[in-house]
Amino acid sequence: MNDLALFLPLPVDDRAFLNLKAAQIRAVAANAVIEIGRHLIEAKERVGHGHFLPWVEAEFRWGERSAQNYMQAAEQFGNTQELADLNFTREALYLMAGPTVPEPARAAAIAEAEDGKRITKKRAEELIAEARQTALAEAVTRYRSDLDAQVNEAVRVATDALHQDREALEARIAQIHADAANLPGIGTALCHMLKQDKLKPEQCQNLAQIIGTSISVNGRSYAPISREQQLQVEEHLQIASAVTRAFETLAGAPPAHSFFDATWPVQRSQHQRVCRSILTWLSEYADLLDGDDN
Repeated sequence: MNDLALFLPLPVDDRAFLNLKAAQIRAVAANAVIEIGRHLIEAKERVGHGHFLPWVEAEFRWGERSAQNYMQAAEQFGNTQELADLNFTREALYLMAGPTVPEPARAAAIAEAEDGKRITKKRAEELIAEARQTALAEAVTRYRSDLDAQVNEAVRVATDALHQDREALEARIAQIHADAANLPGIGTALCHMLKQDKLKPEQCQNLAQIIGTSISVNGRSYAPISREQQLQVEEHLQIASAVTRAFETLAGAPPAHSFFDATWPVQRSQHQRVCRSILTWLSEYADLLDGDDN
């Protein structure tokens, strides 16, 4: 609604009268658009699409877009109560009747028009943009919620599977231990299979470690070593293997003078720092080996 006092020097009663007429004319125009749309829909249903557009062009000089605007307005607003009170411009009415317009935007426009606000094309575009932004935010929220639910379900399934696998493995280990404990004379049976009078003590110890339970061979019991002892053995093996590989490398090294000529000054400086400590270590190790022989 425009303020006539800004450009027409009229009495208050005349300005109110003109404002009323403007509202009535806009309502008539809105009703006319919808009424035209109803007639066009009836015509199209009667003669079909192939005859409808040529008739519209011949009778009214309208293109397909114009006819669609009228019909969409009738489809979207034809059942609106008290349409005569709506304050839409024709462009806004066409825009709000579009098939892709969110229903909340259309409802908001009708509510504002019923409150006396004029719905222009610009305002219609704003309402449509707001509704689409709200719909997008809701869709993102739903997507995140669904994604969280899917992730939680996947974690639950994976956790259940891990628990089941662990329980099955523990049950299998327990069964193996039970079967091994129930084997009578396992040491004697293995001796017979190997065609030996008896297993060596270290073989019996290894056997007890493999089956994970104590065994008795020829009156002597052999228990599997603890996890701590096993880790210590593995550590000792790693140390011994590393030193053995170093010895083998030195055994195959070229003569000292050839090696000296092949090194760079910076390498020689590094070798000088460690050679004396290596010689001391080798001397101590040789003494231990000599003592072990005695």
